[in-house]
Amino acid sequence: RDYHGMAAYFADLEHGITSLRSRGWDRRERDVFALLLQKVARVFLLGNDGTEDAASRALKFLHEADTNLAIHLGGSVNACRCRACGKLCSNQEQLDAHTKRHH
Repeated sequence: RDYHGMAAYFADLEHGITSLRSRGWDRRERDVFALLLQKVARVFLLGNDGTEDAASRALKFLHEADTNLAIHLGGSVNACRCRACGKLCSNQEQLDAHTKRHH
């Protein structure tokens, strides 16, 4: 199995996720989108060549999947999205922390 060969598809996967997100699928079908994010994270972990970049990107997808599932299941009704990058946070406090760290 050529797991490291999966790294060649990282950019395509990220582009696909961004495209779906821009069309609102992350809000319309939160549970299905969360499952897709988990699968994409798995590809990033399998294709990881030992760098922190692939692992940190996988964690980003897993965190978003977790947030989407929490919202879908009713655990976080007050979800907030960053206007600068589109990151979904489970509450305003997390969004403020994210904004302070990244923007």
